Amino acid sequence: MISVQLMNITKVSLRLFQIYYLKINIKDSGYLVPPTIPNIQLKKFEEGKAEWVKAGDQLPDNAVIGGFENEVLYIVRSKHRRSLTPGKFVPSEGIGYISWGGQANAKAGENLEILCGYNFVWTKTNGDSIPSGAIEGGYSEVNHEILYVGRVERKGCVIPGKVQPSHKVCYFSFDGREVPSREYEILVLP
Repeated sequence: MISVQLMNITKVSLRLFQIYYLKINIKDSGYLVPPTIPNIQLKKFEEGKAEWVKAGDQLPDNAVIGGFENEVLYIVRSKHRRSLTPGKFVPSEGIGYISWGGQANAKAGENLEILCGYNFVWTKTNGDSIPSGAIEGGYSEVNHEILYVGRVERKGCVIPGKVQPSHKVCYFSFDGREVPSREYEILVLP
């Protein structure tokens, strides 16, 4: 028994000697190689802050995901007929859609701002109930009423849009038109 253990220790010692002193490739030695961690660059997150960033060629790393409609949707806003209105961005099309006047209005390029930040939560609400910390997405064309960022579940999709408190609904763009919903979620920074 002792001779078997001694023989195993001798085999291991010989193999380690070959690896370290004879420079045999450790991958071919039968031993596991610990992984190496590359020198990675850390990025500082601006937590607890909502920031609207001009759209560019690429989505910012911290762009806020607003929902899903055959692909991930992001939250954008754009000026339209004296309003600044939040809506959805469809990456595959490179176009944002805002609901206004019964239609889904397409917006692109420098007309778009993308919501960026971290630590947001979606809060279920309805009507004109606006929770504390709700994210302001823009303003209406009449009296510059504050519009908030909201989203609605519709036919298996989750679609971002605008919450207009005086109308007690969240409007969103769907199938080329503006659709209202009395039940929705609103984006909040706790």
